[in-house]
Amino acid sequence: MAVEWKEADPSVETIVKQMISQYHRDLLPLSIGVLYRSEPQASAGRDVLANISKVNAKLKPFLDYDLILWVSKPDWEGRLTENQRMALIDHELCHVEIDGDDQITIIHHDIEEFREVIARWGLWSKDLVRSEQVLKHATQGELFATAPETTGKVETIPEMVISHIKPDGQTESVELGPGEFDRVANKLIKSTRRMSHVRAD
Repeated sequence: MAVEWKEADPSVETIVKQMISQYHRDLLPLSIGVLYRSEPQASAGRDVLANISKVNAKLKPFLDYDLILWVSKPDWEGRLTENQRMALIDHELCHVEIDGDDQITIIHHDIEEFREVIARWGLWSKDLVRSEQVLKHATQGELFATAPETTGKVETIPEMVISHIKPDGQTESVELGPGEFDRVANKLIKSTRRMSHVRAD
């Protein structure tokens, strides 16, 4: 079955705003679009439940966002607890780093190891030792009593279609999903004489 992209439930937007206000205040100025993916993404035998990516320069004229964040609809709506939802969004936002020149970078995890290596060798690296200390002191985060503070924009992305004129004069409409951003942008740049419009259906 083909992957489908849909408007996310408002709860996704709400939790993104909460996590930014509580833990990621450096992201307050950014514009973030959120949406649903019809299923988790398979990667190296594991299910990826969410992903955040930067909107590249080619697509900036068509998408008024700095970042796109998708979550797996079946996991969000039926498998994750509220705390797991918050942890998932917090995790994705931790991938975003802003440098002194306000440049956005998507970074890797700061802790990576195989379970079997830990089973054989224990906490053999400084990163793993630090992780143990963090886990020992980990506590349940507080729920939010006040509205989150935001200066940027976090919103659900509507389903979008880009229409353009091909070299033969025919109009072609391309449905835009986050997993296809680069492919669609490259196709448009190579084959388009002029862009007609972007519409939200």
